[in-house]
Order: sequence, then structure tokens, then C-alpha cells
Amino acid sequence: MPTESEIIEIRVQDALRELSRMETPNIRLAARLHNAPFKRVYNRVNGIKSKMQRPGSNKMLNQHQEAMLLSYIDRIDRLGVGALFHQVHNCAQRILKLHAPDGTEPPTLGRDWTKRFLKRNPTVYKVKQKPIEIDRAAANDPAAIQEWYTLYRNTKEQWGILPCDEYNFDESGFRIGIGGSQWIITRVSDTKRIVERTIRNENSVY
Repeated sequence: MPTESEIIEIRVQDALRELSRMETPNIRLAARLHNAPFKRVYNRVNGIKSKMQRPGSNKMLNQHQEAMLLSYIDRIDRLGVGALFHQVHNCAQRILKLHAPDGTEPPTLGRDWTKRFLKRNPTVYKVKQKPIEIDRAAANDPAAIQEWYTLYRNTKEQWGILPCDEYNFDESGFRIGIGGSQWIITRVSDTKRIVERTIRNENSVY
């Protein structure tokens, strides 16, 4: 059910359409015909958006910049890793720096910025990454194995990777500090699909 603010905004939009049809535009008359607040109709005519259309006052990244950050999280998910809190925070700060006008310093993100980012993005999840043992047992499912090889093939095709550029690593993996019990940020709602490749209590290097 629409809220009172949404109902009023619908009336404002109706008044704006009425105004566009008038031979002699009259904001006050258009507002009265549709029972819309004159001030709000006047503001829309002059380019002032409704509160529902404005970005939150504490948003440091614009819509395009947040889309870039979501793309980064998606890429980390495709690697089967899951982004850590400080990685998302650092990526957002880097995006601000890249878009800052020449000769200016970008705004500094606060300590709790990542938490607010999660609250306003329902497609981004904070999940607890568990040690490898449970997921290793589940990974013996043929469908999961087929899914991995499909992703592998698609990745090779996407980046044009040739057989001569492929290298094999042994089963110990090659990532440091990944796979332990820690909080990660992901866009994968089904956490069982976050494949952990690191063996419990083993560290290896790139």
C-alpha cells in the first residue's frame, strides 16, 4: 500500500501532466485541479526533485559510482572468494579518488560507511565465511563440479586465455588467509554456492 508521501507525489505528477497540456500554463490551477500542494508542483517545475528521488544525505558515492562498486563485488564473487569489509571500503575510496576533480582531494569515507552501504543495498549480503571442511564435502556433488568447469570455460573464452597460458596448482591452493572463519561481503544470496578453495589451517602464496 502506498505511503502518504507516495500518494501526494502521484498527485503532483498528475498536476505536472495537466500543466503540460495547458495552452497557458498555470501552476496554481493545475495543483488545485489534482489536489496537489502548490509548493511541491512549483518545485518540480523548477527542477527540484522529491525526497524519494534524491540520494541520501550520507551517500558519498553517486549512482554510477555505486554501480562500479557492485561490479567489483560481483567480480570477487566470480573468483569464489568474497570481499572483505576493508576491501570494499578501500575500493569505494579508490573510486572517489578516480572521480575527484584535478587538484582536489576526494572526501574520506567514515569508519561505518560500509555498514550504511549494506543497509541501502538489499542485494548485497554480509555472511560468515566458514572453514573449508563442510563445503569441501558438499563440493563432491557432480552438479557443483559441472558448474565450476562451465565457469572455467566461460572465463577462458571471456579473457581469451590460451592453453599455453594455463598453469596447474596443487591441491593446497594459492591464497593467503582466505577460507578461515571471517565476515565477507557478497552478492550471492545462497552462501552454499560460495566455493572455498583453501584447505583448513593451510596457507600458501601467489
